[in-house]
Amino acid sequence: MFRSVDMSYLQVLLPSAVAEEFADKMARREKSEQMQFTDLNEHFQPFQRKYTVDIIKIQDIERQVKAMEDLLDSYGVTRDTEIRGDDLKNKDRVTDTSRIVEAIGKEIGDAYTKLTEQASVEQGLKKQYLEQEDSVRVLAQIDMFLQSENEAQQMLRDIRQDELRHVQAMHDQDRRSPQSVPLLEVTGKNEQGPIYADQRDVGFKYFAGVVT
Repeated sequence: MFRSVDMSYLQVLLPSAVAEEFADKMARREKSEQMQFTDLNEHFQPFQRKYTVDIIKIQDIERQVKAMEDLLDSYGVTRDTEIRGDDLKNKDRVTDTSRIVEAIGKEIGDAYTKLTEQASVEQGLKKQYLEQEDSVRVLAQIDMFLQSENEAQQMLRDIRQDELRHVQAMHDQDRRSPQSVPLLEVTGKNEQGPIYADQRDVGFKYFAGVVT
């Protein structure tokens, strides 16, 4: 490792009661970036370290905060959750860190639970809305189909009526044709007045056939 200035290695022995306070004071100094700390407990396993439990809790809190940020971003909600080092420099150090971690964890956990429940309800309502919208669309298509079917049936009825009128017209034309043999009402006169032919009598104006 290369350094831009000469450095001195110091070993400070402090009681555990003030060790955290000393480390915090040294980190808040203006030239704290020129200091480097050596871990004297590097041979310890993670579960043997004093703050492992708190670190795990903080990681779980960070995961919940990240999930809430993703939810807010998905709904387009503006947020400002970024924490910088300058935000913490001017704050007094707390002594009961475990209690603070527990309090923050509970607050974040409650907010996370409430937000996820609200998001779940919103997604359920959105799903129901889309289902209702699909049902309305299907009903509109069925209505259009039935309307088209009624128009088609009306068109078929009109075609049938046109065909019937055409057949009737052809029949009437055949009856008026000179080559046809129409049945005519036969009337005459006598002393009593006009004589009407009996319905059984048939009179022909024209005769068709071979006369021998």
